[in-house]
Formats: sequence, structure tokens, C-alpha cells
Amino acid sequence: SLLLILGLVLLLAPWWRNHGYLRDFYDYGLVMAGVGRIDAGERPYQDFVTPIQTGIFLANGWAEQLGDGTYQAMTRGAAVLTAFGLALLTLLLSRRWSFTLAFLLAAAWTAMTLAQHTIIWHNTLAAFALAVAASSAAVAPLWRKDTWPWHVLTAGALLVGGLTKLNAHLVALAAVVAWALQAGLLRKGEWRRVAVTLLLAGFFAIVLPIAIELAWTGASLATWWYNVVTLPFASRSGELAAILD
Repeated sequence: SLLLILGLVLLLAPWWRNHGYLRDFYDYGLVMAGVGRIDAGERPYQDFVTPIQTGIFLANGWAEQLGDGTYQAMTRGAAVLTAFGLALLTLLLSRRWSFTLAFLLAAAWTAMTLAQHTIIWHNTLAAFALAVAASSAAVAPLWRKDTWPWHVLTAGALLVGGLTKLNAHLVALAAVVAWALQAGLLRKGEWRRVAVTLLLAGFFAIVLPIAIELAWTGASLATWWYNVVTLPFASRSGELAAILD
């Protein structure tokens, strides 16, 4: 609709203004370097230390390969993801609210997440995955055959979040679990169905993402834990200690 097109134009206006610039040399440089090293045959966690999970390297690498192999190709990937995110969230939220309200909510969330960066960025992608997981689980909190398209969205969002950013991902998993438990408490389904839902959510949120990262990087679980959990926690705890000192 015209409203969706107008919203997309407004959301992409900052991207259009800034995509020709290297917005943040340090952070964006880490992603560019990681993509380059992977393209050269190296693997995260094994060949270079990184607290950034592999999902963000893969997403930007695919954008680069589908484009002309440059930084600008990465930025175009971010624009495509922003457009896709706005459309998908609008569709999800319109199941609960009017199209106009769903669009406004989706546009606000997209503006605060995917549209904030000129390349695909882990914080914003994880926040988008959180929104998709929570919204789809709200529509279909318990996994059943007749609502399988919603569960595909939930599973996909949990998988993307698990490959992208752990802290936001845990919030997404908590939302999915909360919707399932609420359905059980309100007797919208048997507790056996709740248990199956929780097991499947745990598989797509925890088991499968870690298995994928370990399989393609060749890293051990201990090495993965050091990069993804120990390093970020040590950095944040050090900053907190400095503040409280």
C-alpha cells in the first residue's frame, strides 16, 4: 500500500544519506575484517578471536557476495533487510491490530533497530529477531500442526537470534516460553503440548544455533564459550567495576 511505501522511504532516508560513509570504523571494521578473513578460508573462534557471533559475518558476507564484493554491497544488504523487516513485522502485527496501527508499530520498531545501521549489525538484527519470535509466539503460543507457518517464523527467528547476539536472544526465548506457559495456565492447551513447545523452542534457540556454529567453524564448545560468553562478560563486568569503584 501507499502507507507502506511512504514508511519505507522515510526509514531508508538515513541509510541513503549515510551509506556512502564508513559510519563507525572500529565496529564496522571488525565486521569487514571478519568477512574478509572468512573469505580467505579462516574460521571465527578458531583462527581469530571474536565476541561477535558468526551470524553477522555470514549475513554481511552473503550481501557482499551477492553484490559487487565491496563495502557498498554490504550497505545494500542492510537496506534490503530493513525493507523485509518492515513488511514482515507489519504482516505479523496486523493479525492482532488494524493495518495502520500494525504498520506504525512495525515502522517504529524497524526505525529503532534495522534502520539504525548502514550494514547488517548484530544488535539490531537480534532485536528484529526478538520481535518476530515474540509476535509469532503471541499468535500461536503452542506448537500445533494447523498453525505450523507461525511456528516456522518462531523457529527461524530463534535460530537467527541464536547465531547473532546472545543477550537479546535470551529475551526472545523468554518471550516464547512465557507465551507457552500462559497458554497452559489459561488452559488453552494440554500441559503435554506446552512441554513439547518448550522442548522445540529450546532446540531451535540453543541446541541448533550452537551446533551450527561449532560445525562450520570447527571450534570446540569451550572455545565457543570463551569467545561468545567469557569475553563479553569480562568486558562488561570490568566496565561495571570501574563505574562502581
